[in-house]
Amino acid sequence: LWHNEKKYGLFSVETLKLMEALAWMSIEQGNFTEAEYLCGRIINIRLSKVPPSEENNARLGTAYFLLGDAYLYQKQYLTAEINYDKSLKLAKDPEHKGDVFNRKGIVSQEQKNNEQALGFYSEAVREYELAKASNPEMAGPVNIRIRNAYLALSEIYKKMGDNGKYNEYQSLANALQAVKEIQHNEQNIDIQGE
Repeated sequence: LWHNEKKYGLFSVETLKLMEALAWMSIEQGNFTEAEYLCGRIINIRLSKVPPSEENNARLGTAYFLLGDAYLYQKQYLTAEINYDKSLKLAKDPEHKGDVFNRKGIVSQEQKNNEQALGFYSEAVREYELAKASNPEMAGPVNIRIRNAYLALSEIYKKMGDNGKYNEYQSLANALQAVKEIQHNEQNIDIQGE
C-alpha cells in the first residue's frame, strides 16, 4: 500500500483499488479491525477527494458493503445493516443489489426475524435473475448465488414448519445444482475434445 501511495498518490484509483483488495483479504482472513480501517479510509477519500461519478458511487457502495461484512462477521448486526443500506442506495448493478439483499437476509435471520429474512432473500433472487438476464455470461456464478438464496429460504421455511415451501425451495436449489453439474461436465468434454 505504501508503495502505491508513493508511486500513484493516496487518492489515485490504483491506490484505492489496492485498499479495496486488501479490505477483502482482511475480511477473508478474519482481520476485521484492519478491514474496518481500510474501508473507513476508502469511504473518507471517495467522499471527500474523488470527484462524483457513477464509477465512484459504485466503488463507494462496494466499500460500504465490505464494511457491512466486517461488522456482520463480528455479529454487530445493526452496524452491518446500516452499511448495507448505504451500499444499497448507491447500487445500480442488480448483482450487487442481490448481494446486499442476501446479506440483509443473513442479518435478519441471525436476529431471528424470519419474515423479514424471507423478503430479503426473495429480493436477492429477483435481483440475481435480473443480473443473469442482463449478462448471460455471468449465469454460472449468479446461479450459485441464487442457489444459496434458495437454500436459505428453504432453511427458514423448514424452521417455520412449512414443509411445502421447504420442499419447493429445496427443489429449486437442487435444479440449479444439476445445471451447474451439467455445465461442468460439458466443459470437461470440450476440454477433452480439443
